[in-house]
Amino acid sequence: MIILRLKGGLGNQLFEYALVRHLSIIQNTEFKFDLHHYDAGWGSYNLGVFNIKESFARDSEIEIYKKFKRKIGRRAFLYNLIFSDKSKYVEEREPFIFDKSIFEVNNCYLDGWWQNEKYFIDIRDILLKELTIKEPPKGRNLDISIKVTETNSVSIHIRRMDFVTNARTKHLYGELTNDYYNRAIDYLSSKVENIKLFIFSDDIEWVKQNMNFKFEKTFIESNNSEDLAYEDLRLMSLCKHHVIANSTFSWWGAWLGTGKDKIVVGPKRWLSSSDRYDTSDLMPKEWIRL
Repeated sequence: MIILRLKGGLGNQLFEYALVRHLSIIQNTEFKFDLHHYDAGWGSYNLGVFNIKESFARDSEIEIYKKFKRKIGRRAFLYNLIFSDKSKYVEEREPFIFDKSIFEVNNCYLDGWWQNEKYFIDIRDILLKELTIKEPPKGRNLDISIKVTETNSVSIHIRRMDFVTNARTKHLYGELTNDYYNRAIDYLSSKVENIKLFIFSDDIEWVKQNMNFKFEKTFIESNNSEDLAYEDLRLMSLCKHHVIANSTFSWWGAWLGTGKDKIVVGPKRWLSSSDRYDTSDLMPKEWIRL
């Protein structure tokens, strides 16, 4: 059995699920989620709306593996020497960097972000089936989904709230400028005729007032809450082309898209400082970096 620590928002959870789902196939084993990260109010579990395999670990099952976690500090030297076991409590070695040795683990606890397509690209067909929403779209979402599929639709994702209001997050990710979005849209319009823009954002009113897109556009306003984020993700994935933010959410909106000759444009610099982590492998090679 493999227990996976789920953490972060919907985009992060999808990366984590994709890895453990692949491991379950390779190792022919079951997996369970540890949701304790959300007990302190740091977001919520969001995968239940998808057609996925899900099972939740009991506290007693989690504790079996937690004792193998390496502790920090000199005082923990003896504990680590006797109890810690990196093969039982498996922590991601380095964010964004593919580590092929992960495919050899089993009977362990996984703790990491696992943000690299190489962890699950081999099961893309399976994920495209499982990461569909159980309930069909309704009302405004249904209307937009029809419009998206009938036009040369381009999803535009603009993430602002925590990237602007949270000092730590802003320092790490920075804020994409109007120039990036305008260049991305200009690039797409040079490749695709008669594009229609579908604007997704967690601060849609700010976007309306501060970003002037010259093409026909539709603002997606009905799903602006955490418990409805999957509706935006579904609409994004239905678009034929994509301009993503430096956000795992729009990364998945684009990755799940199956449009013929799909073009995805993403930021060349994912983090505000390129020295901290190597993110060069985060976006698939065929995506355009601007």
